[in-house]
Amino acid sequence: PGDTLGLAIGQSSLKVTPLQMARLMAVIANGGSLVTPHLATTSGPTSIETDGSTPVRPVFAHPEPQPIPGLHPATLAAIREGLYNVVNDSHGTAYKTVRLKEVAIAGKTGTAEVGGNRPDHAWFAGYAPADHPRVAFAVVIEHGGSGGKVAGPIARDYVKALLDTGLITPSAPLAER
Repeated sequence: PGDTLGLAIGQSSLKVTPLQMARLMAVIANGGSLVTPHLATTSGPTSIETDGSTPVRPVFAHPEPQPIPGLHPATLAAIREGLYNVVNDSHGTAYKTVRLKEVAIAGKTGTAEVGGNRPDHAWFAGYAPADHPRVAFAVVIEHGGSGGKVAGPIARDYVKALLDTGLITPSAPLAER
């Protein structure tokens, strides 16, 4: 019970990889199905150039997402609302450092204590656009300090780059939500 309560408020030991966190964000973003990660290659006849640098060939064959048994829609809706508010509510921990006017981002800041008089690890995991998710991601800066202040702005810049390249589209204006 003590570990459960600590985890619920982000104050307990938890070992996860950035990929596991990105998968978690994808589950929340897509309505409750676990996505199997897949890679893109840098060669082949169907390559696309993203910024004039190394061409990337998307890999289109991957396993279908698997629904997570027992995940209640109301639970998922509450988590989505919380992740949205972290970035878009003026009291959220990422409001000042992650929020974009053009596209709604949902996510969670994190600061992983390291100990040994070393700086903490900075985290931000999320998805965008929050209203019609297309991308889930995790940003981790080892010994970077605060998640909201260090990893959050990098996540914002990543989403801005996705928007600028047309990989995601702008969200509805905030007044229309």
